[in-house]
Amino acid sequence: MSGGVVEESVVTLGGPVSYKNVSPVPQTSSQHKAEVDSSSVAKEIDIEEQLRIEEQRVLSKTKNAVASNVTPAAPPKPVVGQGQKVKVTWVDRYTNKTITTHDWYCNSNGHLPIKAMKYQWNMRNVIWADMEEPIKEMSDGFSDITFIGISNLKIFADSN
Repeated sequence: MSGGVVEESVVTLGGPVSYKNVSPVPQTSSQHKAEVDSSSVAKEIDIEEQLRIEEQRVLSKTKNAVASNVTPAAPPKPVVGQGQKVKVTWVDRYTNKTITTHDWYCNSNGHLPIKAMKYQWNMRNVIWADMEEPIKEMSDGFSDITFIGISNLKIFADSN
């Protein structure tokens, strides 16, 4: 075999180790260690420090921006004055006592924001009390029933 390769070695546990026919491995030019310029190391450290500082600056701005923009997962509230105002009163079905009352605004088509009502009042299974008609939620979050011309609405609902 050629230089740099161990042809035979004998190892005994706890005893001496002997190598036969071992020659040093010649190093190629790519294996030589380059001399390190101290100024390049300083530049590299300086660049790393600048990158670290910039990263911290960006992260701090990002954290502040994200923290200020974080809101609970609530349905959007209708714009005040967007449509007709309806005074909605949630009453207990059996005792007819008022649970809560709030003014809600219909969209331009006369539909109430039923998703927002359910979320704010923590209720489900909403029923129009006077008509004994369930009020369902459409995909846009508004009621499936139009309340044009109605200024007071009494509803029954189950608590969540």
